Amino acid sequence: MRTMKGIYTILYIIMAMVGCMSLMACAEQGEWMDDNSISLRAEVERVAPMSRSGNYAEPVADNNLRAMVWFSFDQDEYPEAEGSRDPETNIPGHYVIDFKGEEAAFPNVTNENMRPRYPIDNTPVYCVGFYPHEGWEGWNNNDSKVTHEITGFEDLMYAPPIIGSWNNHFDKHQFLHLLTWLKVCVCATTTEAGNYWGRLKRITLKDVPQELQINNLSKMQSDYGKKITSDDISPLKDTEGNSIIHSVDILNNDPGIDLGINLQDVGSIFCYPQSSYTIVVECENGETKEIEIDLNPLSGTIGFPAGYQYVITLNFHPFNVVEGVCTLQEWNAQNEELYPDAQQ
Repeated sequence: MRTMKGIYTILYIIMAMVGCMSLMACAEQGEWMDDNSISLRAEVERVAPMSRSGNYAEPVADNNLRAMVWFSFDQDEYPEAEGSRDPETNIPGHYVIDFKGEEAAFPNVTNENMRPRYPIDNTPVYCVGFYPHEGWEGWNNNDSKVTHEITGFEDLMYAPPIIGSWNNHFDKHQFLHLLTWLKVCVCATTTEAGNYWGRLKRITLKDVPQELQINNLSKMQSDYGKKITSDDISPLKDTEGNSIIHSVDILNNDPGIDLGINLQDVGSIFCYPQSSYTIVVECENGETKEIEIDLNPLSGTIGFPAGYQYVITLNFHPFNVVEGVCTLQEWNAQNEELYPDAQQ
């Protein structure tokens, strides 16, 4: 009897150890068997998010994504007010979350009791995401629209709603690029042209939308393709219905840079997607020149150009002539060229 009792004791200990190891494995994956805390995985369309440092676009440090996620029981409303939260689930609410590659991540809270949780009665939970994690406004207008300033220095991304529940947890949340990335290169066609213009002092993107509006937060992720369309976003308008616009410098350098016959990359900028842009150049010889860049011949095959990069080459000719030539490539293709270690 003692022998059998000892065997049962050993088996019980082994089973307990296996159970503990399983729980540890679940914890590493962010999937607790004894907890209904919500975790998410992020997928970025085509490339890691980009930020603009100086005149140049670069991958965000370590290819991490710090985003804002909003949870709600109603796909038409995403309130923030603390008083509206269900104490059992901490929903609805807005949370910052740090995604690292393909790993599941929990929202950033001061203690685990403040994490959002799936309701045990299997009530569906809706979630939308935004990058960057700050600066989004308008969710309290009850019109399912939000806005963000377009500074030119950072990418804006949106993750359309996904739905999860106790029995069917959230899948990957796909973040879609909302802006177009413009890269500007310059060269003089001849030495004489370079001498005529002198040093290049300033390049400005003229009269582009200053704020972007996401038009419908109720449109589910499953209803999207791989890209944002002109139905999904629009420039923010003033009370008279006109787009709120501003001008942004791509290059502002005094005393300026030399215009040589070799092609130079002078800077890049993130801007609202549109069919054409106006670029203004100022040079040492006192000349100011406006160049119209028409994207329609290139955009015909892709439609709305959000999430794509246009490389604009400004060729400086003698006697006050500047020719703009534009090429198109997918965002990640350019990223592979400049930053081969960036996350795909």
